[in-house]
Amino acid sequence: MHRCYNEAEVEKAALKKLKKFPRPPDMTPSPNFSPGCPLELFKKPALEHLEDRSLSPWKYKIVRNTEFYPQTYTEAVCLCKGCIMSRNGTVKDIQDYNSAPVIGSWVFMKREKCKKGGYKLKPERRDVIMGCTCVRPSSSR
Repeated sequence: MHRCYNEAEVEKAALKKLKKFPRPPDMTPSPNFSPGCPLELFKKPALEHLEDRSLSPWKYKIVRNTEFYPQTYTEAVCLCKGCIMSRNGTVKDIQDYNSAPVIGSWVFMKREKCKKGGYKLKPERRDVIMGCTCVRPSSSR
């Protein structure tokens, strides 16, 4: 049986229940997020952050969902369709390969209305994109 929490106590209860589950890594939202494959990053010396050095770079965006706790989390967005490589001295988004999301599974507490008022909390596993990687295209053979 799930306990029903009033509006004032539901968030505190959700955060307490979430302590039983592994937490996602801290992924700070990317400043100046602009979509598009950032070829210019590879014309400069290597940057510090993994998401900027990858052949399949990504940025982090904020996702909000008021039905879950936490209500806000960070998720990666792949910036290139292909993978960034150098061919003949030119940096290009090569379509012979694909940028693919790396997905992690995290537990959130889903907030559901109780019949007599308030909310019950139910753990729910959801997929979240954590980064991107460069892969060979899948074949249809």
